[in-house]
Amino acid sequence: MPGVEGTITLANSAEISNNMVYAMGLGWDQTATPTPPMSLVLMLRVPWDLANHPIAVKISLVDEDGGEPLVGQDPMGNPAPVLLETEFEVGRPPGVKHGSSLSVNQAIGIGPGLPLLPKVYQWRLAVNGDQIASYTFTVNAPVPPQFTA
Repeated sequence: MPGVEGTITLANSAEISNNMVYAMGLGWDQTATPTPPMSLVLMLRVPWDLANHPIAVKISLVDEDGGEPLVGQDPMGNPAPVLLETEFEVGRPPGVKHGSSLSVNQAIGIGPGLPLLPKVYQWRLAVNGDQIASYTFTVNAPVPPQFTA
């Protein structure tokens, strides 16, 4: 049985309406630190046989060395990795042809100000414990202001 397939990308902003993605500034891969607001856009295809079953999703941020930058906070206010774990279940809508895959789209807004060091990072998307997609982006060093006389 094939598993869930998916894509993850970055946008300046995104929202979902009627399971359709509406995004602005989609697909960028260069930014500065601290980071501007961004949206993670997830587009998943769930096989017919996995409908009506719990599906575990994990999204994590890793750096070029495979480490998890400690830029988030745990409930006690201590430094923590940027990590989202959730579970969802998708049903089979009436009238959908038997055997069809079912799409699930999500947009996750991330506020400005992640204090990431200048290097390469990757958002990783895992479903039911298997990494199915990733998106790589680069954080550049801040450019000092240029003054002219």
